[in-house]
Amino acid sequence: MKLKDKLKERLKLGESIFSIVMMLFSLYSFYLCGTLKNQNAAEFPRVVGVLLLVTSIAMFIMVLAGCYDPKEGFQARKEAKKEGKNRRNMKAVVQFSVAFVAFGFLYKPLGYILATMLLMFATELILGYWNWKNMILLNVIGPVTLFVVFRLLFYIPLPYGVLGVFFQ
Repeated sequence: MKLKDKLKERLKLGESIFSIVMMLFSLYSFYLCGTLKNQNAAEFPRVVGVLLLVTSIAMFIMVLAGCYDPKEGFQARKEAKKEGKNRRNMKAVVQFSVAFVAFGFLYKPLGYILATMLLMFATELILGYWNWKNMILLNVIGPVTLFVVFRLLFYIPLPYGVLGVFFQ
């Protein structure tokens, strides 16, 4: 057996184990939803658990049926390495990580709307999106709309932050 074939079998085994672990995790999270006192609060986690279960079952079936070929993943990685994309990708990953950590620290002091606006702005800059009209429009309308939906429709309290004086 060649080294590539052995590696392919290991990847297939790894993908199978991962999908089984995800199935078990989704079933466990679904079980935990039943233990919550407020059953209204358990609806969204139940939906996420079911979606995770369906996705992991589909992944398991694809791996077993041979629809997933780990070799293609390696081929794409080799091509990206030749073109020097790995360094750019790693830089973007670090930038996204910094942006999300900053979002986590700024979430309560600035509030949901301002922190999300800054996160969206940073994300667009990292991705190289430079259309300022659309950026400003999306960065204002998006977080405000989501804030209204979560606050008024789902009754999920989001922090006001420094904008609290306008909402109270």
